[in-house]
Amino acid sequence: MTRLHHVALAVCDIPAAVTWYADRFDVLVEYQDASWAMLRLDNLNLALVLPEEHPPHIAVEREDAGAFGKLQKHRDGTSSVYVEDPWGNTIEFLKCSGNIQKQKIGQIDSGTEVFFDGSCPLCRSEINLYRKQDRTGRLKFTDVSAPDAILPEGLEKGAAMKRFHVFSASGEKLSGAAAFIELWAQLPGWRYVAAIARLRPLPWILEFLYQCFLPLRPLIVRAFTRRAKCSSEQPGDVR
Repeated sequence: MTRLHHVALAVCDIPAAVTWYADRFDVLVEYQDASWAMLRLDNLNLALVLPEEHPPHIAVEREDAGAFGKLQKHRDGTSSVYVEDPWGNTIEFLKCSGNIQKQKIGQIDSGTEVFFDGSCPLCRSEINLYRKQDRTGRLKFTDVSAPDAILPEGLEKGAAMKRFHVFSASGEKLSGAAAFIELWAQLPGWRYVAAIARLRPLPWILEFLYQCFLPLRPLIVRAFTRRAKCSSEQPGDVR
């Protein structure tokens, strides 16, 4: 069966729209820049686009997308073509390449890349917080739990799922507390925290606390999920 890849909505302000949807829905912001954003829900991807660049549309994955017109290549390795149905609705036929090359960290436009476990709701909430703080777009966030996640050389998916990883702009691989410190150093409101955290012996202490946290993460996630579920199920006021 044909697979629906995403639904695209036209908005006039990408950052404001991302904030609006992230505040009201449990979403993962997979990508965001000044011209478009991709949000992942449990069963659907939601694209936010500028009306002068893309029309509102639905996108479906087709290996034979080229049969519907000339494909245009995109920076993420995919290719697509837009067509209209007889009623004026725009459909994007999308071809996802199976030969997308792994990027070297030094070639990534955003400089620093953050690798996190998006299947963890606690991690997802924290990453969305950091993403909102990244107003200059210096960071690239990669959800390693996604089936199509592209990992750089030297980072295996199993290791990335177990520990938080960051690749700095210079290509240095960091994990655990060191990765958080590098992430904080890239965010305007967190740089002073990173500066303090780099003072010895704080990096060792933070890494010890991170090591203690890892075995407890499943229990904390279950408690976090249960609390969120209870909050959503509370009945409204009776009037």
